[in-house]
Amino acid sequence: MSSNDEVIESELKGKTMLVYMFMLKNPGNTVGVREVQRKLGFSSPSVSSYHLNKLMDLWLVENIHGDYQVTKEVKVGILRQ
Repeated sequence: MSSNDEVIESELKGKTMLVYMFMLKNPGNTVGVREVQRKLGFSSPSVSSYHLNKLMDLWLVENIHGDYQVTKEVKVGILRQ
């Protein structure tokens, strides 16, 4: 396992993992901050934004004009199954 995969595995858990899994279920589609908030039951858009930005920092999603799209699919943790 490369050091990049180790970093991703250590950071990709909890609500961040939920957001990533939600996005993987809609491949090729973009999602907005409020859509993530509503679908996952987060208390505010800022919670969604925090986790989407965390995924961007891991190079797993990109921001396209305010919406987010998966750019890289990884198989770490529970996603290996």
